Amino acid sequence: MGNDPARLQVLEVDECVRRLTEHVPQIGRVAFVLDGGLSVLPVNYAMHKGTIVLRTKAGGALDAGASQGPVAFEVDELDPTWQEGWSVLVKGTCAAVTGGAEAAELRRLRLQQWATSDGLRYLRIVPDEISGRQLL
Repeated sequence: MGNDPARLQVLEVDECVRRLTEHVPQIGRVAFVLDGGLSVLPVNYAMHKGTIVLRTKAGGALDAGASQGPVAFEVDELDPTWQEGWSVLVKGTCAAVTGGAEAAELRRLRLQQWATSDGLRYLRIVPDEISGRQLL
């Protein structure tokens, strides 16, 4: 890139969803409030029917905090050497998947949880807002 300064370009929502869907590995970060403080945790995720699906320990911090209020979910791919990359931010609500048929459908995604644990459950983030930027 030489001495040219990097530029930011706004990504359209469809392009943000495409990047979330195709990004490999599908690892992101989810931010939520727990016990009055802000928490950010890494997660494996999958896009499913326009929502973001996570798998976590039932009763753990993510399960307890994310389902109590709004969440932010972020995925990026950055190359500081070439000064290029992108970032997508999703703001929305999160809820546990409780239906047996829906959980069975999500099991077919073969989504891995971030850390191994017993008593796993699926969480679903329903986007209220999706935005993204690309560094050129």
